Amino acid sequence: MKNRSRQKQWRVDTSVDTLPGSLFRNTTTGRWYWRVQLPGEAKRRAIPLRPKGAEFATRTKRVAVVLQKRLFRKYFVDQTQHLPQHIDDWLPGFEAWNAITASERTVKNNVRIVKACLGGCTLDDVNADHIQAYLIELAKTASPATTRKHRNAIGKFCRFLNTKCPLNGNPATQTESPRIYSPPPRYLDEHQVRALRCAMRSAPVWLRAAVTLALDTGLRLHELLALRWRDVRDGQIVVGAETPNKVGQWRVLPLSRVGVAALGLLGRAADKALIFPQAKKFASAQYVKALRAVTKPLPVFGELEGKRTGNQWHLLRSTWACRRARAGMDIWELMRRGGWKTLQTVLRYVNIGRAAGGA
Repeated sequence: MKNRSRQKQWRVDTSVDTLPGSLFRNTTTGRWYWRVQLPGEAKRRAIPLRPKGAEFATRTKRVAVVLQKRLFRKYFVDQTQHLPQHIDDWLPGFEAWNAITASERTVKNNVRIVKACLGGCTLDDVNADHIQAYLIELAKTASPATTRKHRNAIGKFCRFLNTKCPLNGNPATQTESPRIYSPPPRYLDEHQVRALRCAMRSAPVWLRAAVTLALDTGLRLHELLALRWRDVRDGQIVVGAETPNKVGQWRVLPLSRVGVAALGLLGRAADKALIFPQAKKFASAQYVKALRAVTKPLPVFGELEGKRTGNQWHLLRSTWACRRARAGMDIWELMRRGGWKTLQTVLRYVNIGRAAGGA
């Protein structure tokens, strides 16, 4: 009963909605208060609307509205005239404020995200519409996890601004993480595979063998570069026996005659030796660059260039999965050989492979 009486004691007046906060009238005393979060304060508080020289808050609504506008001019307008208006001027302070609770790497990423979204803007541009438009454009090329990461970083910056200057709440919390349609996985059709094999005739032997194994087994690039000669046994490749993949399992992949011939080009070495000795630091980028150099003159690869470093190499894995699904391989066997964690990922390749086979 005590809590219920307290809830009835205050009555909000929503007729004045042009200023931040809310006007409240105490139903017991009939006096007016302004509940608002002032600049530099972390929480809202009720400010009594007292006329000059009065001991208590006013009981007249008309006087309360005038006093509210006067306090707004005092705490919000007069103070913000001396504050920096450009977002770039706030970034050093945000970096120091965020470094209290975050690591150095996280702070740099947050600053980079704020520059990408609000760089060159003013305080008037920090609103939900501007942030929502940025997130929608970002979601067209980035993953949902990356979009949420950008939204959280912008929200931290808005919380920092709320401690220094007046913002109408946190604009980042007023936005929604956009859900953009995820396109089907890209893969190479038979014409593109033949063009790639013809172009590989002039490529180095190690690159020709790596591309052939990727099309034959669907290995990821880091799994391919970690292979040793002892992993090749009786026409099969054992993957992840010593260094498990991200699923935490090792698997056995059969080799076709094309895959065995590709390994024969390299010449067998010691059991502990790497099959691809070029697998040193930054080897993944070297393989991707070599593949791009070979496929760049091919017209069929013009629309397959990806923004990420490993996108074009991952086309080989997508091609292997789609070709196996088109050939009628069991979905669970495909999931085991590919080393995928979820069945949903495998179904994407199965659906597109069967659609391509029926076309």
